[in-house]
Amino acid sequence: MSENKLRNRDTIEVELKKTKAELTIAKHRETKLRNQIKGMTEKER
Repeated sequence: MSENKLRNRDTIEVELKKTKAELTIAKHRETKLRNQIKGMTEKER
């Protein structure tokens, strides 16, 4: 039983790291897009 719990915990930790990495990428992309919008003229938006 405890071995199964360890596997589940490892799986969750791997998934958490992956999700955190995806979140970081999304935040960077959002910042990049916001900066692009700032550089555009009102007409281009």
